[in-house]
Amino acid sequence: MIRFRINLIGCENVSVNWFEEYSFETDPYYLHGPWVTPLNEIVWNRDDLALGKIQVDSFIEEIAKGYNTSLVIWGPWRSGKSWLARYIQKNIQDQVEVFFIPIIIEEGDPSLNAFFEQFMSRLIDTDWITSIARKIPDSQKRDKWKEYFELADLGQCLYNIFTDEEKILSKEWLIGNKLSVADMKKIGVQSNLDSLYKQMDSLKIIIRKSHSTFKNFILCIDQLESARGRNARLISDLLRELTSSFYDKFTLILILTIDTISQWFEFGYTEALLERVRYKVEMELLKYDYIPKFLRLQHEAHRTEQPSGSRFSPFSKKSILYLSGQMLPERIFPNFLLNNCGRLAREILQDRRRTITPNFIDSNLGLLQDIIKKTGQLRFDSDIP
Repeated sequence: MIRFRINLIGCENVSVNWFEEYSFETDPYYLHGPWVTPLNEIVWNRDDLALGKIQVDSFIEEIAKGYNTSLVIWGPWRSGKSWLARYIQKNIQDQVEVFFIPIIIEEGDPSLNAFFEQFMSRLIDTDWITSIARKIPDSQKRDKWKEYFELADLGQCLYNIFTDEEKILSKEWLIGNKLSVADMKKIGVQSNLDSLYKQMDSLKIIIRKSHSTFKNFILCIDQLESARGRNARLISDLLRELTSSFYDKFTLILILTIDTISQWFEFGYTEALLERVRYKVEMELLKYDYIPKFLRLQHEAHRTEQPSGSRFSPFSKKSILYLSGQMLPERIFPNFLLNNCGRLAREILQDRRRTITPNFIDSNLGLLQDIIKKTGQLRFDSDIP
């Protein structure tokens, strides 16, 4: 195997594949963006969330049965909220065939138009159209799509994408961009999909038609904190209407970065929406005594075989507890802990040792973040990938 070597600040000639030295297939401490982490690397590792685990299990059971159900996940920044949504996605997809679509509210444009555009873009980029086509009699006939989707223009554009006819223009129409009369004629539609009323009707039809193919349609909204005031109220109204429109086979997951659930209202989200949410899970700090088990489970998700030594390697049970004891109490969440674990793991090989000890941690506090008492130079995420 070819091994590339890189020079990092304070970590010269560290192998990119350092983790292979400890029987890992992939880096257990590398923090992917939550929505790009491979599902096979996501395992349940938060048994310390006792009440939360009960709610999550009940929530997944309701999804599998095809119920109309909902969940809000809340907690501080980088507390594992999106990870929990991905865990739910993985778990339910292992059981039944569902359609899972994540929407990430962008701070730069938290409008309903942006919400609708992202919904349609993500839908088109999946195999949803191909899956639905199997339920349409004579799916090669344009008129059958218009009839099936009730709104003729909606059916026309979905048919265009299915048959690769004027696919780019049809996608532009579906995401709500305004087309010229000439372009509308090319794709065979009568009017633009540029009003919230038409867009809402289209959303409802798409979700309802999904019910014939999928056991449940799961709409997951992340970064709700990016919308405030009027935008938050409009999103609340849209989501409340969606939950009211379906008796079954519709699931809503809401993710919000807040410290207390009362802050829901400070952003402008409505009580009417919150009252409709069946389950509410707070992402709590890792409990001190549970941290070794958390690390062991994290390691197991990245190993193809168990090491000959400790399952905590390159840490020991004593050193991982020592590390957590040096961190700011409000930062004892998985992301912050794993970030520091990764920094120490890369450094230990440079130091030609195999095991991270409390003494080694003390001598490298300047390498770490979110430490109660630092020594040396502060390093940022950009310093060590």
